[in-house]
Amino acid sequence: MNKTKYTTNTNNLNPHFVTGFCDAEGCFTINISKNPRLTLGWSVKLVFSVHLHTKDLDSLYLVQRFFGVGSVTVHGDSAMFQVVKLNDLACVLEHFNNYPLKTQKCADFLLFKKAFYIVNNKEYLTELGLRKLISIRASINKGLPERLQVAFPNITPVLRAQLPKSTLDSNKPEVKHWIAGFVSGEGCFFIKTSKSKTHKLGMSVALNFYVVQNIRDAYLLESFVHVFGCGYYSLVEKSGIGTFAVSNFSNIVDNIIPLFEQYPILGAKAKDFEDFKQASILIKSKAHLTKRYKCNKKRKTATNTFKPLHLRFYTDYLHTCFRSTLKHVLIFFLNDEVETKSRRSRDEVETKSLSFEIFFLLIKKLTVFKLNRTIIN
Repeated sequence: MNKTKYTTNTNNLNPHFVTGFCDAEGCFTINISKNPRLTLGWSVKLVFSVHLHTKDLDSLYLVQRFFGVGSVTVHGDSAMFQVVKLNDLACVLEHFNNYPLKTQKCADFLLFKKAFYIVNNKEYLTELGLRKLISIRASINKGLPERLQVAFPNITPVLRAQLPKSTLDSNKPEVKHWIAGFVSGEGCFFIKTSKSKTHKLGMSVALNFYVVQNIRDAYLLESFVHVFGCGYYSLVEKSGIGTFAVSNFSNIVDNIIPLFEQYPILGAKAKDFEDFKQASILIKSKAHLTKRYKCNKKRKTATNTFKPLHLRFYTDYLHTCFRSTLKHVLIFFLNDEVETKSRRSRDEVETKSLSFEIFFLLIKKLTVFKLNRTIIN
């Protein structure tokens, strides 16, 4: 168990970047399902996973190579990196011990680590050890599913760790690497166009940078204002979502873009950032105020992308908002399905996953349809 497989020498990923990325996209799961072949009738499976769209498949392979363990699988438009073997999970735990998570996900990690030691020491094969494990399961993620509540009615959830509400130190390079990883998962680069009576062409263009997160990490997003030296934090309690936003053009050009040029982000969002940066150059040179750059149907050039970019980035922004909630619903849904009917065929589970993906894509398609009609009108 002392073997370390992960290394920063296999690729250019910084370990603080990986922690930030996992703060945004990682998930620690404890699966407990019936198994009549075992003495107590229950089997246990620990899983660390990262779920992304297939457009970020390369990112998952980079993370896999970084840790040197786990597997990457693809189901439709969804891709997943997961680690399930105990020896491999030991490497994951070692990384997060050395480079701690900064969001409230750290509390899930600490519970997951307790569960790991119970399983590794085979305590879960005793009735006392199994109940300990279920008490931990009751406090992680969404808590116990109904079937476990029925089977173990007198379980008392263990207390989640009360994490200190520390802020990010903007002077430390490791914080900038963490932010680059976190924004690779939860950030959004958005080009906004709107009708304007004060502009000669009847349309204004603005750049916006967003980071969306659950309100339980409000203190963390609030500290982004200090780290970036600009922006503001807003909170919508009914939706349970907090947003860090930067809309001032000077702040975007002077603060946001230089930071991510020095500390690059990863995956498909890196391409969005490059488009975002090119748009800032056009706006700064006032090229966007000419008809040539507003709309040129005959020439498909990089400068003829304001309307498509507006549509794509706005869709990605909504996608980020949906994903921060729906992604975890999907993970919980699939894990619960596997736990509930462990003997169900893999095809059935994949079919359920595909149905959810279709539902998710319909939401996205409807969003694009409405935006297209808005732009056309």
